[in-house]
Amino acid sequence: MKRSIYVKGMATLRTVVILIILFSITGCKKYLQIPAPSNSISSQSVYIEDATAIGVLNGIYIRMQGNTDLSIYPGCSADEFSLSNTSAATFNLTYSNNLNSDATGNRDFWSAFYKHVYYANAAIEGLTQSSTLTPAVKQQLIGEAKFVRAWCYFYLVNFYDDVPLALTTDYKDNAVLARSPKAQVYQQIIADLTDAQTKLNTNFVDVTLLKTTTERVRPTKWAATALLARAYLYYGNLMGDATNYQKAADQASAIIQNSSLFRLEPLNNAFLKNNQEAIWQLEATPTSVGGYTQEAYVFIIPVTGPSVTNPVVISPFLLAAFEPGDQRQTSWINNVNISGTTLYYPYKYKNNVLRSPATEYETVFRLSEQYLILAEAKARQGDLSGAALSLNMVRARAGLPNTTATNQPDMLAAIQHERQVEFFTEFGHRWFDLKRTNTVNAIMSVVTPKKGGRSWDPNQALYPIPLLQIQAAPSLKQNSGY
Repeated sequence: MKRSIYVKGMATLRTVVILIILFSITGCKKYLQIPAPSNSISSQSVYIEDATAIGVLNGIYIRMQGNTDLSIYPGCSADEFSLSNTSAATFNLTYSNNLNSDATGNRDFWSAFYKHVYYANAAIEGLTQSSTLTPAVKQQLIGEAKFVRAWCYFYLVNFYDDVPLALTTDYKDNAVLARSPKAQVYQQIIADLTDAQTKLNTNFVDVTLLKTTTERVRPTKWAATALLARAYLYYGNLMGDATNYQKAADQASAIIQNSSLFRLEPLNNAFLKNNQEAIWQLEATPTSVGGYTQEAYVFIIPVTGPSVTNPVVISPFLLAAFEPGDQRQTSWINNVNISGTTLYYPYKYKNNVLRSPATEYETVFRLSEQYLILAEAKARQGDLSGAALSLNMVRARAGLPNTTATNQPDMLAAIQHERQVEFFTEFGHRWFDLKRTNTVNAIMSVVTPKKGGRSWDPNQALYPIPLLQIQAAPSLKQNSGY
């Protein structure tokens, strides 16, 4: 039976053992405070054979698979969702922008991502010390581990701002780490991704890491490049310098110019498995269990109406953002009428049929983001014609005319609007865009009272570090307002 996105064809006993070990780790739940458990992925014996070493990274991807929380929670914090089921207490505090450090309604992204950081650090250490792995496998896996670590720190720094930089598995050192400045975290993200680019395959590879495949579910050089382009753009916003914008443009351009692997797909193809817009995907739930993505399972409202399983619908703010004739509104949003009320829901992923063949994969990076990164990077450097050219590629795919923006402020506003209607309900893009462009207070001061009846508190732009983490690590300081 197919167990996971990468386990196909690797039914060795040791591979199964390492996956069981990986899933059973609970000690690193408070990774910054306590040591790794014995007999875990930090054991050097795991890195003797290719199959078990590959299994370490496979386990990380399995845990990342179907993580709709990365779309739902920041979407609730921003202006993308309304709650379809007000009894879904899990989301109420986030939706009303009323988080607090000890509330059970908070989503603990902190512990989840530091758990992945621990796995990545253990893999980097174990792989680096190994002398028995196939060289190409070792190189690819180190690249994957550094890519995963960078991906985790990207989300940590955008949810929490300054965060501790744990780069080893030494629990004694990690237990006393203070929060590193945001700029330093971005520098580490960029360093990891730059190194990963040199190690990851330029082609998509199969479960052995030695053969090419049409499956786009293993990180490649291009996945690292996609995240690096994003990191340079965000770092440019933080530092306000043209150098990082040019670097973002260079990275995005490298992917766009690789037309043999990547191209914009028709709207209804953009989330199909292995489509050419996809830069990195996570495979759907196995057919024996579901055959669908978690996005389809959670976002599609059934004819029976909302439930705890389907907690959110598209907000009026997002519906109003679409221009007349924008085909994304008809292709990527659907609706259901419940007792005379029309509810609109995300419909980027369309297959939610139990035990059906998997037709869609969860898409983490796709080409349209690179066009809009390139557009923004050029606009911020004053190249308005270059910005318009990239922006119009995305608009044309949606059936829209060319942008009418002719000056820098209008062009930047047009690009942010395009990001809103292109990446809605995808991995927190909207929430992070509001913060990095310093528009969060202006937008959320209008939106928040209409969601929860309370006024917007600027401190809510950052999530609180979980109280248990603050209590266990004396060097950690809580975000303001919590």
